[in-house]
Amino acid sequence: MTVPAIALGLYAKIGRPNLPDMPLQARTSAPAAQPDLSAVVGKMEAYIAAQPTDGHALELMAPAYLRMGRYDDAVNAIKKAIDILGETPDRLVSYAEALSYANDGMVSPDAVDQLEHALALDPKNLQARYFLGLARPSTTTGTRRARSGPRCWPRCPTDRGQGRMCWTS
Repeated sequence: MTVPAIALGLYAKIGRPNLPDMPLQARTSAPAAQPDLSAVVGKMEAYIAAQPTDGHALELMAPAYLRMGRYDDAVNAIKKAIDILGETPDRLVSYAEALSYANDGMVSPDAVDQLEHALALDPKNLQARYFLGLARPSTTTGTRRARSGPRCWPRCPTDRGQGRMCWTS
């Protein structure tokens, strides 16, 4: 009995019964309001111009630049973020990804170096393993390619009967 009384009291105090209802179809068919990416990027660029040593802002800009197709700007942003904040496996992978986009989607030798460095810092980094797996066919040939593949796969016990590959959580 007290719950309905409390709910009615709260509704009377903070509710807005004079607002018109919005039917379900109108709610589901209305497009979600999303900010214009170029406007947000413009604001962030103005902020970075005023605060050029904010590595976190630069790190946030790189994916936005990638999404907008501004690959060279993404490379510069993540490189500056690494210089300011230091190397982490995730930053190195982001840098390698930006380098790959700037290289027309091909994983360049410089990107491979960044990915290998990320794996040296964190051997279980799946993103680095994934991008290295993409890079191997373009940078290796024949039996060398076949031998380099397992290095990119997650390490797992072989007694599961699944061969070399297994799912990890």
